[in-house]
Amino acid sequence: MGESSPLTIQQESMLLLNKMAPDGIGYNHFAGFIVRPGIGIEQLRRGMDTLLARHDLLRSTFHADRTGAFRLIGATAAIEPEFIDGTTLNAEQARELAQQFGYRSFALDRELPLRCLLIDRGPEESMVVLATHHIASDFHSVGVLVEDLFTGALAPDRALAPVEHSFTDHVHAQRRWLDSDAGANARRHWSALLEGVDPVLDLPGDLPRPAEYRLVGGTVDFRLPDRLVTDLKAVCRDCGVTPFSYLLAALVVLLQRSSGRREFVLGSGIGTRSRRSAHVIGPFVNTMPIKAEAAPDLTVAALGTALADQITRSAEHAGYPFALLPSALGVPRDPSRTPLVQVLMTLMATGRSNPVLAAIAEGKGRFVIGDHQLEHLDLRHQEGQFDLGLEIYQTPQTIRGRLKFNSEIFTRATAERMVRHYTTLIDAAVRNPGELIDRLSMVDHEEKARLLAFSSGE
Repeated sequence: MGESSPLTIQQESMLLLNKMAPDGIGYNHFAGFIVRPGIGIEQLRRGMDTLLARHDLLRSTFHADRTGAFRLIGATAAIEPEFIDGTTLNAEQARELAQQFGYRSFALDRELPLRCLLIDRGPEESMVVLATHHIASDFHSVGVLVEDLFTGALAPDRALAPVEHSFTDHVHAQRRWLDSDAGANARRHWSALLEGVDPVLDLPGDLPRPAEYRLVGGTVDFRLPDRLVTDLKAVCRDCGVTPFSYLLAALVVLLQRSSGRREFVLGSGIGTRSRRSAHVIGPFVNTMPIKAEAAPDLTVAALGTALADQITRSAEHAGYPFALLPSALGVPRDPSRTPLVQVLMTLMATGRSNPVLAAIAEGKGRFVIGDHQLEHLDLRHQEGQFDLGLEIYQTPQTIRGRLKFNSEIFTRATAERMVRHYTTLIDAAVRNPGELIDRLSMVDHEEKARLLAFSSGE
């Protein structure tokens, strides 16, 4: 039996969900890469050994008993990469195998929270897929994981940055913070901000909402035109807000139009990682509630500014575990939906110095380790965690998004229409930042022509 270590509040929630729905894959996080020239299985084993030796969270199994939730850490561990001979497969067939590999659930009490797949495509290239459970990783962790793995595999003589902090240190820091005056202040902040707000944002769905919420879904990808990105950044400079705040304002307008609600709660994923934890793998993330107030007399610029100001005021309280908020606020349990937040929007921060995360943000970006070039394989993952989840990936030149939807509530056609309406709203908001939000158009020329033709009976 290995060393025992406690879990964060967020990890405890994920472990509970895993026990309640052991076949669920909504918290699987995976990333794929095309490696040129190809990589061998022995190299990959060496990389996995390097990775596991550096990060004890990946050597852990997760458990709960009458004393609470905890993990057991193995002093050593080995993960054998799975292997597929893909020399007779075309690129799309190999990609589909990579996608399906990530769709296998984790038995967290019996297996390590990491898997690896090698698809041999011949000497010129290989596909490597890394699948982790969110209980042991986050978006930033992928950058660390990929760098450590492929450096160990492809450039073993290159020194890696020392891991001077452990995830257990983060767990203890969270517990101390919750018991401190800062933790009490955070609890009061969220209670005051969200007092009296209806915790249910009921968007019109295509399907009857199941009695039990399940983590199943799909993804719609989109990319903003370069011209729109340039104009968006210029408007944001003039307004004194970040592009994320402006894009958040456009989402609030879309949700207001869809729900008919002027006041509601949505969430944003936020990192809680300190500088000391820069090279530590683990889920340093939390959901931060945002109170949206879409008053009809607001301009889109004013709405963006109000949201930015609220996020700034809430930032020092963002470490308060979201899993504790529903009970702290007296939100009744409803098994048919996620508590308090049903829509999440997150900026997937890449960091200027991390080529791995920059490649992921680009979609099919590339970077070099040793004598090999790696190209990101953009796979779908972590679908259905919320009714709607919008991820924004920003690079210095581009902005792309992924709308993840729960497929037991929305059809793909509806999700695609939401994306069209959202991007049209962004365009209108950038062209007319002084326009009242109720006057912004979310119907593009093509849809408007279809509606006119339908109304005239053509």
